Amino acid sequence: MIAKQLVAANELAWRAWTAPAATAEVSRWLLARGLDPVGIRAAGFQVGAAPASWDSLTDLLARHRVPSSVALAAGLVRASSTGRHYDGFRDRMVLPVREVTDGALAGFTARRLGEDPRAPKYLNSPASPAFRKGRLLFGAWEARSVMAASRESVEGLVVCEGPFDVLAVASTGRWAAVAPCGTALTLDQAGWIVALARAFDVGVQLAFDADPPGQAASDRAWDLLVDAGVPALRLADLPEGSDPADLSPSQLDTALTLHR
Repeated sequence: MIAKQLVAANELAWRAWTAPAATAEVSRWLLARGLDPVGIRAAGFQVGAAPASWDSLTDLLARHRVPSSVALAAGLVRASSTGRHYDGFRDRMVLPVREVTDGALAGFTARRLGEDPRAPKYLNSPASPAFRKGRLLFGAWEARSVMAASRESVEGLVVCEGPFDVLAVASTGRWAAVAPCGTALTLDQAGWIVALARAFDVGVQLAFDADPPGQAASDRAWDLLVDAGVPALRLADLPEGSDPADLSPSQLDTALTLHR
């Protein structure tokens, strides 16, 4: 199976998940959590919504003659223990994860909208020839695009721990932001960060969660980025116990301006 087939299936799902009727609920959900949908769109991000249905996407992919092997490998469809196929992403806010070089839709990261404790809070596409999460950086394509379009207004590149932190930082309009896809930062990802910083002549800040696990991850990322040759590296000054998505725009502005 080639990555091109997986990307095509992802694009089909993404068109369904970004229809206006699908995204209205997500905009309200973001606003309720202090995230600005207008600022998120201005930063180059799209947000989709997978409905709570068990079969709407499964049926759509079948109507478009997407082979079940492709739909399963992309994680768009899953198989039950009885062999029944059902939608892999249900009742979730969905974010695209794109290749840095060409914007190809490699896969998705999604957060549940409902409060069903049986469903994982976050869900990523499974590993595949398209979704190689150790090489992908959430937000990297969007960061590259916004820095190319607004080179003078973007002050730097911020490395966060998760996708909602990226949305919070990027929606300020002052910084571009990226995050690993559910793993610790890898050497490949550090290389992309260094390449972006050098291409657009910006510094890099680490804004991992201000708790012990986040600080440990930040220490590892610091060493990796220094070894990779990052041109300028600093730590954001986040309040203890917080992460970027927890902060109001003014608090975030202070945390990223008063770095150390």
